[in-house]
Amino acid sequence: MARLPLVEPKDAPEAVRDALERLPVQLNIMRTMAHAETCFRPLLRLGSAILGKQSLDADLRELAILQIAALSSARYEWTQHVPIAQGAGVR
Repeated sequence: MARLPLVEPKDAPEAVRDALERLPVQLNIMRTMAHAETCFRPLLRLGSAILGKQSLDADLRELAILQIAALSSARYEWTQHVPIAQGAGVR
């Protein structure tokens, strides 16, 4: 059960709403993180840099994320990243 309600884009401040609406996929984790209004857009830039603008190949990155998720019993992270890993070629 979530401890915080999900931020509805229509109810969010303009900058947060715009950032949420530009996301290619509407993940609940992002709608939860949107409660941190002043940190939300910088967080998105950090996530973009980590996931898309590094020299680590996508399949290796996703294997590392899944390994840490398994070791940490992080079910949410595992559930979110299995399809991403499969899309990156991990079988």
